[in-house]
Amino acid sequence: MGVGTYLETDAEGATSVPGVWAAGNVTDLRAQVLASAAAAAWTAVVINNHLMAEELAADLAAYRAPRSLTGARSTGA
Repeated sequence: MGVGTYLETDAEGATSVPGVWAAGNVTDLRAQVLASAAAAAWTAVVINNHLMAEELAADLAAYRAPRSLTGARSTGA
């Protein structure tokens, strides 16, 4: 009799589905509470970093986009 099924993730908790992470007992059925909590904390850091990188990329794209609609000119500052 097996222990159950689990989700496969990489070292950062990412699954094979983009944007889906997992941590804790769903990824390691033998993990105890402290190990599961530590894995979840690390995965939370990775998710936060991923979201911040996406937001930064969108902000940079908006900043670098031409501003010809308003006629505003860059001061070079």
